[in-house]
Amino acid sequence: MTASKHRRGSKRERVTTKHSRDSDYRRHRVMARSIAGRILVRDDGRMLVLGGEPDFAKLATWLRRLKTTPGVGNDVLGDDFPFLVEGELTEHALKVRGLALHRWRTGLLAEQKQRRATRRQAKTLNAELREVDALQTRLERLFDWQRRVRRNDLPAGHPFFIDADSTVALAERLRSLNPAFDDAVRWHACVVVWWSGGVAFDRFLEALSRFPGEPDQAEDLSQLKSLAARCVVFEKRSRTERNRQIRHELRSVLKELPAELRSTAKLKLRHEGKNLEQNCRLLKQRCDEEIAARIDIRYRQAPAILAALCVCDGSSVRLPGRLVRDVSTARTSAGCGSIAEGLAGQSAKPGYDLLLRHMDEIAPASMASVQRLLSEGETAEDLDWMARRELDDLNWHDGLKPCWARRFFEMLERRGVTFSDGDAYRLLSWIESADEFQLLREFSDWFERLPVEMFSPRQAAQARILIEELVVPVIGQYGYHEMLRQWMRRSRQQRVSAPGVPLKTELRRSLSGIAHFRTLAGERDPLPESWRRELTRPVRAASELAWLRTQAESGSASPHMRSRIQNLSLQTRLESIDQDKLLRKSQRAFLAAASESLRECIRRESIAAWEKVVGFVPEEVSEMFPLKFGQWVRLMNERQRSMLREILDEWQKHGDDYRRHLADNQRWLNKPSCPSLGLDEWLRPEPAWIEVSPGRRIRVEVSQKPMQTFLMGQHFGSCLSLHDCNRMSALTNAYDANKQVLYIYKEDGSLLGRQLVTISAKGTMLGYHCYLKVSSSDEKQRELLTTLVRDHCGRWAKRCGVGLGEEGEPETIAGHFWYDDGEIDWPDSAKEIASGYVSSLTLFRRFHSGVRV
Repeated sequence: MTASKHRRGSKRERVTTKHSRDSDYRRHRVMARSIAGRILVRDDGRMLVLGGEPDFAKLATWLRRLKTTPGVGNDVLGDDFPFLVEGELTEHALKVRGLALHRWRTGLLAEQKQRRATRRQAKTLNAELREVDALQTRLERLFDWQRRVRRNDLPAGHPFFIDADSTVALAERLRSLNPAFDDAVRWHACVVVWWSGGVAFDRFLEALSRFPGEPDQAEDLSQLKSLAARCVVFEKRSRTERNRQIRHELRSVLKELPAELRSTAKLKLRHEGKNLEQNCRLLKQRCDEEIAARIDIRYRQAPAILAALCVCDGSSVRLPGRLVRDVSTARTSAGCGSIAEGLAGQSAKPGYDLLLRHMDEIAPASMASVQRLLSEGETAEDLDWMARRELDDLNWHDGLKPCWARRFFEMLERRGVTFSDGDAYRLLSWIESADEFQLLREFSDWFERLPVEMFSPRQAAQARILIEELVVPVIGQYGYHEMLRQWMRRSRQQRVSAPGVPLKTELRRSLSGIAHFRTLAGERDPLPESWRRELTRPVRAASELAWLRTQAESGSASPHMRSRIQNLSLQTRLESIDQDKLLRKSQRAFLAAASESLRECIRRESIAAWEKVVGFVPEEVSEMFPLKFGQWVRLMNERQRSMLREILDEWQKHGDDYRRHLADNQRWLNKPSCPSLGLDEWLRPEPAWIEVSPGRRIRVEVSQKPMQTFLMGQHFGSCLSLHDCNRMSALTNAYDANKQVLYIYKEDGSLLGRQLVTISAKGTMLGYHCYLKVSSSDEKQRELLTTLVRDHCGRWAKRCGVGLGEEGEPETIAGHFWYDDGEIDWPDSAKEIASGYVSSLTLFRRFHSGVRV
C-alpha cells in the first residue's frame, strides 16, 4: 500500500514538474526576443547582435565617412563603429534561441488550457503567440542568411540584416530618391530602417524630398558654375583681346557674387605672379573645387546628419523646415550639423515632439529654453515674441512667464511707452523669485488702471523713468517691497473735493492720487496752491458776492463793485470750473508726482537701512548714492556690518587717524612687515600738487575718510562698485592699515582718477591699476598722468622707507575679503625716484616733455 502510494505520488510529482516546466516560459522569452534585435553580418559570415543607444555625434561622423557602398572587402565594423556589439549569433546560439521559442510557445499553449479563472486575457495570449510566429519566421530567415553567407551569396541587405519585406519596400522607396544623392545616402537610409524602423525611414525620406532637386537648382552652385563657364571664355579671349577690358568685365562678374561666397571660395581678381590667362584658369579651378565640396556637403554629408538624428531622437514628428534648410544650404562641414546636434541633445527631455512641431513657428533661440517652456504650456506665439526680443535665456520660472511678459510690454506699447530689446532684458533679469514677479504684476495692474489711453512723448519718457529707474530696481535690486505696495496703495484720507461742485470721477481719482504722492514726498500741501484755488473758486466767489450784494442793498456800492458782482455771479456757477482742462493738467502731472514721491520714499528707505546697521547717517550717505549705500549694507553679512560699524565709530572718535584704533589692525601696526616702514608717513601723508604742464596742475592725496574709500569703485564703474561682485573689497580697503587709496583731483576739485597701493608681506610698496576719467582714445594723456601718479608713489615710498615691488601680495588682516586685480610694473622713473638716483636720460625726458615736479 505504501509502495503504490509512493509510486502514485511520484507520478503525480512528475506530471506537476512537467506542467510547471511547460508553463514557466518567461525566462525563455527574453532569450527568444534577442533575435528581433539589430543584426549585422560581416564578410566572414559572423552575425553580430547590436544593442544600446548610439551617440549622435559618433553616428553622424561614421555616416559622413561612409563614402562607398558597404560590402565584400569593406567591413563597416571598425574603430569608429558607433553601435555596441552585445554578442554573436553562431549556429549553436540560433539553435538555443529556437529551443527558447519552442518552450515559450509550449508555455503559452499550456496556459490556454487552464481554467478560465486562472487564465490571462485571451487578447494578451494571442498577441504573444503572434509574436512567437513572427520570431519563428525571423529565425528561419537568419538560418537561411547564414547558409547564403557560407555560399558567398550575400543578399542585398548586407551588411545590415533587414527582413525580406522591408528590403523590398526599401528598394521601392529608394527608386524615387533624388538622383543627386549618391550610393552612400542609400546606405544611410538602410541604416535608418535597420536601426529605427519604417517611421524613422519615412521621416528621413520626407526631409530629403525638401532638398534642391538638382545641384544646378541651388543658387550658390549655379553662381559658381556660371562663373566657371565665364572664366573659360575670359581665358580664351585673353589670348587675342586687350586684357584691360577683360579684367574690367571680370571685376564686374565677381562683384555680383555674394561677399561670403567670394571669401569662402577665395575668388579674387588678381593673384600675385600670374597673368590674366593664368588667373582665369585658377579661378575656374577654385570654382570647380568649391562646387565639388558643396555638392559633397549638401548631398552626402547633410543627409548623414539627418539620418543620425532620425536614428537617435526616437520621435515620429517630421523634421523641422529650419533644420532641413540649415543642412541643405550649409557651406561648410562644421556648419551643417549645428541645429541637428542641439536637437539630438534635447531629444531625451520632455517636450521634444512639441519643439519639433513648433520650431518653424518660433524665431531662432535657445532650444533648451524653448523646449522647456513648450512642455510647461507656453504657446508658440508667446515664445516667438520672446525669441525675437532675445529674451530666451532669462530666468523664466513659475512666476515670470513669457506670456505675461508679452502682455505687459504690449500694454506699455499701446500707451506709447516702448522699451528696446536690451532694456526689456535688463528689466526682466532683475525679477528672480515668484514674490518679485507677483509685485511686478501688482504694479502692472496699477499702471494699467491709469486713466490715460495714450501718453504724450513727455509722459512716455516719465513712465520709462518710473519703470526703469525706480520700480524694477526697487523690486529686484533693493528689495523695498512693502514700501512699494504702500506707494501704490492710495490713502483713503487723501480724497480731494471741490466744495459745492461735483467733480468727475476721473478727475477726483487723478487729484487724489497726486495728493497721495505729494504727501508721501513730504509736501505740506496735498495739492499745489494754484490747483487748490481753482477748486475753491466758486466758494470764494460766493462769499465775496454775498458781501458785495449787502453793500449794494445799503446803497454804498460803487460802479466798480457792481461790475464785480456781475463777474462773480458767473464764477459761482458749477460750470465755471473747467474740469476737462484740470483733468488734462492733472494727468500730465500725475507721473511726475508719482516718480518724485517714489524717489523720495526709496531715499528714505535706503537711509533707514543704513542707519539700522550703523546707528547714524553720515552726511555723505544722504547726499551721494543713497540707493547704492542702502543696497550695499543689505547685502552684507553680520561680520561685514560689524566692520562697517567699527570703521565709522572710530572715524567719528578719531577722525582721519581712525585706522590706528581698529582692533584687527593692531597686530600689523605693532609688528609691521617692514621694520623701517614709517607708519606716520604711510598712514597720513600730505597731499601733493604735481605740475602736468605749464599752467596745469593735479592734486594727489590719500583718502582719509572711509566714505570716500567706499566709493572707490562707484566713481569709475569698476567691479568694486557698491552693487557689483567685488563690492566688499572697498570695505577692506577702508579698514586694513596696509592698504591705501589715492585720489587724483583737477585744480577745480573735480575727480580725475584713483590709484590703489599696498604694503606687501615682503615690505615693498605694490601698485595696481590706475583708473582715470580720461578718454581711452587719448592714450598719450593717460600715459602721462599714470606716469606722474606713479612717480609720486616712488617719492612716497622713499619717504616711507620702503622700496617699490612688482610681485607679492599684502598680508591678510583678519581674513577680510579683498580683490587682487594684479600688481603693475612700476615705470623706471618711479623706481629711480624711490631708490634716490635719477638717471640723466630721465632728466632729459622730463626737460623735453615740460614736466616739472
